Amino acid sequence: MKLTSQYTIDINDASSIDEVAELWKKLFAMHHHLRYDVMIQPTDRDWVRRRNKLLEKAKDMLVITAKANNMLVGYLIVSVHKCDTTVGEIESLYVLEEYREDDIGSEMMKEAMNWLNYKGVAIQKIAVGVENEQVIAFYNKLGFAPKSVILEKRGDESYRSVNK
Repeated sequence: MKLTSQYTIDINDASSIDEVAELWKKLFAMHHHLRYDVMIQPTDRDWVRRRNKLLEKAKDMLVITAKANNMLVGYLIVSVHKCDTTVGEIESLYVLEEYREDDIGSEMMKEAMNWLNYKGVAIQKIAVGVENEQVIAFYNKLGFAPKSVILEKRGDESYRSVNK
């Protein structure tokens, strides 16, 4: 289903980050479902943990929101790293599925990239979960290209699965 809509893009500082909590929970649940094939309901505690990590690592941050008919339909969180101010990162981007054909994600990305350019960062990056590879073409169109693959192991769960 495609909705054609009029939408507004708002640029906010980090103090408005909690406005995006419910959409972030949808993104988190989507990633979990894609990765583990299990539906979950993220909690407020999950959000607070993620929010705090984002705020701790950022020297500066914008929270870009998209609204249609006064309803939040998308968001993007972008930051300049505290430990290396030459690096800016798209931390999180989500648009409700029924609004994805309206170029809302592209418009928010353009705002974020313009801000990172204004901040003088040399490297703009975004991490994409391996389970979410369908978004790579979207980021390629905006000039992002794969640079590395990070492999991860948690605890000894991988050991157990290999030695069954």
